[in-house]
Amino acid sequence: MPDFEKENKMDSLYTAYFNREKETNNPNEIWQVAFKTAKRLGHKKLYQCDHPGNYGSLYAEIEEYAKEHNQMNILEYDAKGVTKPKTNTLNRDSLMQSMTLLDFIKWLNSKEVQSTAHAHYVNVFPQIGHTDVYDYKKNYLLGTKLTADWYRRNIYTYSKMINQLDYSEKAIFLLIGNDHIPIIRHLFESNPYFEVMDVEKWLGKME
Repeated sequence: MPDFEKENKMDSLYTAYFNREKETNNPNEIWQVAFKTAKRLGHKKLYQCDHPGNYGSLYAEIEEYAKEHNQMNILEYDAKGVTKPKTNTLNRDSLMQSMTLLDFIKWLNSKEVQSTAHAHYVNVFPQIGHTDVYDYKKNYLLGTKLTADWYRRNIYTYSKMINQLDYSEKAIFLLIGNDHIPIIRHLFESNPYFEVMDVEKWLGKME
């Protein structure tokens, strides 16, 4: 989140890493991917763009409603018209043991995986709540609030990205959670100032 930038936490961490004052002993993607990639390219600064969302509180609200109104089968992907994300069908630990990290990242970024991840935001949550579209009573289309908030968060994230550019950049490398990509990708594809490169192409060059 950009508030870390204001507190100088990310900048100071990356500067320390860049100057070899800190090692990559943290297993998360900031250290293992962002810092390593930026240093390899000679960048002195990383830019943050994430925006807070209300997924946790909204999910708790719709889960409570679903339990009380016999709709848990929707959240458990056992109802008509719902999509189960590919990431929920496999044991991620065993998958990582059976393939290289590069292959695992390719799998996460594949259109098949990302399309199912995105689909469940648009066909699972909107079916939760009071769904009589002609009756605007309490909890009307409750789960739709989560989907709307998810889009809001990603649009704000996209806005923070383009507002940190001076449009002299040759490329932007975004490191973010997998589920965010379909919406952010659509926004960049809709902006004529950008050309989106398929992940498979540039990851293939790393082999």
